[in-house]
Amino acid sequence: KDSTGNSAIITAIARADNALYKVDTTAPTVSITSDMTKLLVGQTANIRFTFSEDPGSSFAWDGSAGDITLSNGTLSAISGTGLTRTAMFTPTANLNTGNASIVVNAASYTDAAGNTGVIGTTPSISVDTLGIDITQIDYYTDSMTAIAGAKVGVWIQYPETAYFNTTGGLPTIDLIIGNTVVKATYSRNYMSLSDYYFLYTVLDGQNDSDGISYVANSLSLNGATIKDSSGNNAGLLHTGGSNGGVVVDTTHPTMEITSNKTTLKIGETATITFTASEAIRS
Repeated sequence: KDSTGNSAIITAIARADNALYKVDTTAPTVSITSDMTKLLVGQTANIRFTFSEDPGSSFAWDGSAGDITLSNGTLSAISGTGLTRTAMFTPTANLNTGNASIVVNAASYTDAAGNTGVIGTTPSISVDTLGIDITQIDYYTDSMTAIAGAKVGVWIQYPETAYFNTTGGLPTIDLIIGNTVVKATYSRNYMSLSDYYFLYTVLDGQNDSDGISYVANSLSLNGATIKDSSGNNAGLLHTGGSNGGVVVDTTHPTMEITSNKTTLKIGETATITFTASEAIRS
């Protein structure tokens, strides 16, 4: 009513939308994806953050601090604008087994209306960055003295099962017989033993009276691969061994036969002497 008691007449225009008066109570969300589900030694993953609404500058990560919680790795500084941001994840070195965790913290970012964002959960990324290295190498022979046709070489051990793929070639380790370098070749399942054997067949004319040697760090893949159960490349470095292996003797012994008589008459005898070039077995 007005001051004299007249009733007021109210008129208004109905509006379906009014850009000047918006209501937004929806919390923004973020999904996190990775181009890798498993990370091995030397590998990294590209991480993508996709927001339901542009967080603007409210979402931040400089490579060491910000709106993200990490485990089992590091994340580079965030790049990009708008709904999509990216970064590179590097797993922790020498981790035998585990899972990466990349989480956008709840309420750490906002939309344009000021609604705080919900937590962004980590993608599934398993991590194995602990490769395997050779733990032992030693001589192998099937006898104390190797003759032509005998097998000589070395065996190696890894701390866990190593998987040899020889489709592309056979790995070798260098041996020295006398003054000659020869290649001992990987022999799969040799004698059904659990170690990994590299063998060479001695040729006629090869000799080494001091014992064979093997050359440090001479394991060559030759197109093969050696990996652990997760797929990490196995280490190839190993020690050397000098003149500690089997003696190689392919020199054929000789026998000289002499007589103390050059002619014999009736009733005479001769003493025959057999002289070997080296000791002979009975």
